[in-house]
Amino acid sequence: MSHLENGTETEIQQELAEKPEPLVEQRKDSCPLRAVEANPDKVNLAQADFRGANLSRANLSAMNLIEVQFELAILRSTNFHGANLIGANFQQADLKNAILAEALLDNANLEQADLRNAELWRAFLNNAFLSHAICRGAIFVEATLNNADLTGIDLSHGDLCEANLHQANLTESILHHASFWRANLSQACLKSASLLKANLTGANLRGASLSQANLAYADLSQTDLSDADLSYANLTRCQLTDANLTGTKLEGTILAPIGLNHCPELYPNQKISSWEKMRFRSQVEIQVAQVLEARGLLYCPNPLTRLGSYHRSFEVDFVVCCPTQLGFKWAILEIDGYWHFPEKRAKEHERERLFEHSGVRVYRFDAKLCSINPEAVVSELIELMSK
Repeated sequence: MSHLENGTETEIQQELAEKPEPLVEQRKDSCPLRAVEANPDKVNLAQADFRGANLSRANLSAMNLIEVQFELAILRSTNFHGANLIGANFQQADLKNAILAEALLDNANLEQADLRNAELWRAFLNNAFLSHAICRGAIFVEATLNNADLTGIDLSHGDLCEANLHQANLTESILHHASFWRANLSQACLKSASLLKANLTGANLRGASLSQANLAYADLSQTDLSDADLSYANLTRCQLTDANLTGTKLEGTILAPIGLNHCPELYPNQKISSWEKMRFRSQVEIQVAQVLEARGLLYCPNPLTRLGSYHRSFEVDFVVCCPTQLGFKWAILEIDGYWHFPEKRAKEHERERLFEHSGVRVYRFDAKLCSINPEAVVSELIELMSK
């Protein structure tokens, strides 16, 4: 090799050594990106396009990132501390363990983003979109989320102490074990939200909508629930010490502890409906119960039944007692809904056999038929029991 070639190679190596380390780890399928030094002073990347890029562990703190595109980007442990991210798009981005503390995220789109264990303390997310985002274990302490869309968000074990969520939309959100200590949820919408074992001590829920929400075992001590809507909410074993219930709507609210033999919760976010202080696993069951009620029959919805001769317990949809020419007869009415999987049919057949050996017949009806014409279903049941 010539001296000229050696000299050229040495110069190239020196140039490469002097170049700053790229901020972006380029992926084969990502868009071409201009590399910048990590955290330079006053860097302006407004409206830049980082879609699909991998910027994990990059330092983007205090940068101007207004309306930047981060859709589908990988941003694990990335540092956005104090960055201006107003209007930025993080849709479906991976932000696990990211640092977004004190960042400006007003009007940002974080729909379906993964923010597990991310830090967003004192961040501003006014009018931000976080619908169906995964935020388990995320920290939102003293964050501002006024009018934010949090529909269907998973904030289980999240920390929202002293956060401001005025008029935020948390419909059907999952908030198990989340902490809202002294948080402002005034006029927020938490319809059908699940706050199982959540901590709402000292929170402001004035005028909030919690209809059909699951607040079982939640701590609502010293909470301001004035003018809030708790209709048909599940407040089983929740703490209401010194709570302000002035003007609170409590129609159909479940307050008493529910026994294990009456439609117990089978999994954390299970939807349990109620009617006449009874609990049901579906609206179809309520329709059937209403017809049984109108016919004046004795019935038990979702009871735990015990077959003493077999030393086994089973929950059934309905136990029904009907007067016949041969006296009173008992039967079990089962509704084949979404929870009756085909693979469970063999076990259900065995269960039916045990009941019938104990003198109680099991009658099964399709959920669609029960929904369309519950009167016909009950009429057929009575006819079958009368034979």
